[in-house]
Amino acid sequence: MHYQQLPQLRMHWEETRQTKTRSKTATSTGDTETKATAAYYNAEASKKDAYDRAVTAGKAVLARDNATQTEVNNALSAINTAKNDLGGVATNKDALRTATSTGDTETKATAAYYNAEASKKDAYDRAVTAGKAVLARDNATQTEVNNALSAINTAKNALNGNYVSSTSSTVQPSHPVKNDSSAQASPSVPTSQATQPAGEGNLQPCPSFKYRYYCNSR
Repeated sequence: MHYQQLPQLRMHWEETRQTKTRSKTATSTGDTETKATAAYYNAEASKKDAYDRAVTAGKAVLARDNATQTEVNNALSAINTAKNDLGGVATNKDALRTATSTGDTETKATAAYYNAEASKKDAYDRAVTAGKAVLARDNATQTEVNNALSAINTAKNALNGNYVSSTSSTVQPSHPVKNDSSAQASPSVPTSQATQPAGEGNLQPCPSFKYRYYCNSR
């Protein structure tokens, strides 16, 4: 080995050492930090899987004492590429926050809630409590938030309380009719008797006249 090659060898060793250090970081603390971001936990499953596989492959390269510089570089590059491709966005908690605050207050003020069966009210209350727990977590995923909101809405829609009017549903007549057996209608009077002159009890209608006249039956 020529002495003039020593500086080049030192530079190569130093580059290899630094690259391995970066690779170790990327597969340990760097991996932990990445997985705590919305970019990872809200990413599509396929992209999360690609990142996880790149990290696993990087650890396998680091475990080999005879890994070449090219292999280490490629492993680190694969991790960074998969990391940059994750694409997850920040979790939107607005709808869940409303459902567990003002929405919950409004729901509990309805007959659907306070007149519901105890088991259904309990199911709704538990769904709201679980939703609040999800809200309290900084790293809650969008899927977790969506599921919590869906559980609240499902329990809310299952509430079966009915509105009960404060007045009786039976309408009473304004002038009740007295059901009195003594107030029976008088029997109808035959026409012949109704038009018969007073004091002529033995008169009968004369069939021979066009208009109604009475003849003496005696």
